[in-house]
Amino acid sequence: MDGSTEFEHATAAETEFNRAFRLWKSRDQMQALAVLEQVADGEHGEIDDVYAKRVLRKLVNYLTRFNWIEAERVAHKIIERFPSEAFGHRYLGEALLKRGQVVEAKAALERAVQLDLYDEDARFLLNVAVGARGQRKNTNRWAAHWPIRRTQFNIPERVVERFVLSGHPNKQFIDGKTAFMALGSCFAVNLAQGLEASGHEVYWEWIGEEINSTYANRYLLDWLEHCPIDDLTTTIHNVYGPERRERLRQGLKSSQVLVLTLGVAPCFFELGTGKFVFSSLGTDTGRAYLEEHCEMRTTSVAENAANLEAILDSAVRIAGHDLQVVLTVSPVPLAGSTEYPSAIIADCLSKSTLRLACEEVLRKRPDAIYWPSFEIVRWLGAHYSQELPPVFGADDSRSRHVSRWIVDLNVKLFIAHHSRAGQSEAETDVTPR
Repeated sequence: MDGSTEFEHATAAETEFNRAFRLWKSRDQMQALAVLEQVADGEHGEIDDVYAKRVLRKLVNYLTRFNWIEAERVAHKIIERFPSEAFGHRYLGEALLKRGQVVEAKAALERAVQLDLYDEDARFLLNVAVGARGQRKNTNRWAAHWPIRRTQFNIPERVVERFVLSGHPNKQFIDGKTAFMALGSCFAVNLAQGLEASGHEVYWEWIGEEINSTYANRYLLDWLEHCPIDDLTTTIHNVYGPERRERLRQGLKSSQVLVLTLGVAPCFFELGTGKFVFSSLGTDTGRAYLEEHCEMRTTSVAENAANLEAILDSAVRIAGHDLQVVLTVSPVPLAGSTEYPSAIIADCLSKSTLRLACEEVLRKRPDAIYWPSFEIVRWLGAHYSQELPPVFGADDSRSRHVSRWIVDLNVKLFIAHHSRAGQSEAETDVTPR
């Protein structure tokens, strides 16, 4: 790179930096923060360390007025670039202190003081942290915001990490020996195959879309735990057989993590009795039975939450040990509806119901976690750059088939976010094709 190019890049960066000041003064704070982060990330040309410190200080100072979660993220960015400088550790300590994480804050501030004995702000904050008693309520009232610029969606991994996973529970339970069990819906197979491709041991069975609701999965687990005990578990036993039952039971016993993917909320119920009906749509006879003797009904949040509780309790009993539970909602759309005139509206109600049911269960089971695969595919899917492949049908043009690249991205981020070893655990290539 010649000198003129370097000068042009530096000028572009400085121009954007000055524009951020003007935006801030005009009270367009969100845009100002976005521009500053662009400059810090080198999107307007590489910047030297002196200029980088100036930009990062301004960015984190602005963020401390709004969002301590975002300030913590930028503090980590400062530490990554300047590990031997005290100011990044001081900002991190203050952000952690503001969020009530006193022990972690003390460690960061002690590091800041070690690096700069004359950093009076760090010493004062450390004194506050030492005198803090227990956890404080997070007083941050402006905790999150929607990405403001279209260009922020150009790199899916970055927008997910910043706007979906920032502040997401980062419980670390994955290492090279972790074995997974994937159950719930057809999308569970996608996740299982992605985990296998990343080198992990995964137990799963291709069951089909008849086991795609919490009702169906509840009876499936009843069958796994007790063998046939009623009409429904007898039907499941006759369809799937004792060999598959034993494989699924052994899978649960051999796993440390259960990934349960919720598929659909509508189910078929018998006319007159209201009993849940387990039946396949794969045959004319099965479809005719459902049409003549059953009705489709979107189940409630309460029904799905109760089913989830029963499923998880049964899974733990079968496993014989505690399982790390990961709940996720399948982004695969509902195939059709006989309940509503629009399958699209029915799908919106279905996914909303399941997402709320997840939230109900997570409140009762604080050790369980939620992985936002639905949000990554469906909620952000309409915003990703048009230069990227679509999130559905990129591989086979089918509108209900999640594209391989976004499945791989989900798996990569999941492993990286929850891995004891950090990013090194996630080796899957997620370059969109």
